[in-house]
Formats: sequence, C-alpha cells, structure tokens
Amino acid sequence: MPPVCVKEKAAVSVVTIALLLSACRQQQSIVTDYQGDVDLLRTEEVSISDYFRDVDVIPLEAIDSAYLNVSCLSTYLVVEDKLIVLDRADNSIKFFNLDGKWCGTLSKYGRGPGEYAMLTDVDYNKESRSVDILDATGKILSYAFEGSFPFIRELSIPYQMKGLVNFKSSHSGYYLFSGFDSSVLRYWEPDSEGLFEVEGIPMVEQNRRAGYKTTGSPFYVFDEDIYYTDGPTGQVFRLVGKDAIPHLSWNLGRFSFKSKQVDA
Repeated sequence: MPPVCVKEKAAVSVVTIALLLSACRQQQSIVTDYQGDVDLLRTEEVSISDYFRDVDVIPLEAIDSAYLNVSCLSTYLVVEDKLIVLDRADNSIKFFNLDGKWCGTLSKYGRGPGEYAMLTDVDYNKESRSVDILDATGKILSYAFEGSFPFIRELSIPYQMKGLVNFKSSHSGYYLFSGFDSSVLRYWEPDSEGLFEVEGIPMVEQNRRAGYKTTGSPFYVFDEDIYYTDGPTGQVFRLVGKDAIPHLSWNLGRFSFKSKQVDA
C-alpha cells in the first residue's frame, strides 16, 4: 500500500475565539493571544470535527524513484502545488504534486560545496522562494524551488547554538530549535549576525526537554503566523521576532501532569 500524508487544519472554533479577543489585545500594554485551556477530554466521545476543519489524505505514487521509508519520515510541507517530504533514510527531499505524483528529488548528500552532511530539517523560504535545509553540522543551505533545485547559498550558524533539530524561516531570519541547548529557542538574523534568545518560553530542565523531542517539527504556520509548540509544557506560542506570545494551552484532564513530576 502506498504511503499517505495527512494535511490538517486548525479548528475554526479556536481561531474564531482568538479573533474575537483581538480587540481586547489592542488595549493592553503586553500583547497576548487567547490563553484559555482547550480541554481535549471534555466529553466522553471526541469527534475529529471538534478540532479539525478537514483532513485530506494524499496517496503518494509508489515507484522506485519516489520510494519513502515511512519509519524515517519527519517534516512535510505543502507549498504552492507541491508536497515536500523529508526522508532521512536516504538523506533526500522528495517532491510530489497534490495528486500524489512524484515530480522530483533533491539529493545533495556529501561534503563538497552546496552539499549537506546531516540532513535534519527542511523549510520553504518565502522571501527567497527557496528550499532551505538545516544541516546538523551547523549550517543552512538554500536551493531554488524550481527545475533541478540549483544551489543558492550556504549560511554558517553561530557556534553558540548546539544540538539543532528544527528550524523555521521568518522574513530575513530563522528560528532555531534545540532540544539540548540551555536556550531552547533562538532567533537568528544572518545579515546582521544577531542571535537572540526568544523571550517567553518556559524554563524546563534540559534532560526533560530532550526527552520530549517530537517526531515532527515544533513549528507550524497558520494564516502566515508562526507558532511554536512546547512539548514539556503543552503550551502553544505565537512567534513575533524575539518574543513568544502565549496562545493556547492543552488541558488533558486526568492525564495532565507537570514536567517536574515526571521521573527522569
């Protein structure tokens, strides 16, 4: 059976509440989003329609050139009319159209110019219209989002940021996420060489933060805003420059716990 990808959209009810509160936010000196709990166990039976507008299943073409190791898939993106899938099994990024037909592979694994050694994450850079790749050795490489994906540039990430596992492009900079660094989230502006701690992320012990490393990216984009989901606390933040603005928290009812109560 060919692999499938599921595209999810945030619930209309949550977005509506956030919009209704926007007028109140304008009168506050500290900007905040909707901060009420979303109780995932508020009913005996939870319908998927309570939390998602719709779910699209895209069967991907099952041919040798488009082979995917399902156990090694992590990030996937929907950009324009393309589905971008990162496959760590063969250090490549495969492209499909929205009908699931394979239409190309970006594979630049190596140690030479324009090549990556440890493919960790992929993102689409709207500003430069490029496919950006995070290399765990400490660099970001950009390839044109067209043709045979010609190489554009390579950026060396400041050495202070350790153990990078995910990133997200934002205007002229990048959000860098580490499950092991003392500062879990930073904002980097390559042109000005500025590296800033993102203010507002809860402090959690490094070993617990690393233990909560998700299989996918902690970042997502909705209505062109970037959000960060903090695994250990369950909180969702909207990212604006160097600030993390509280947006949502998840109430898991009797299954809720605090990270300090979990044995290391």
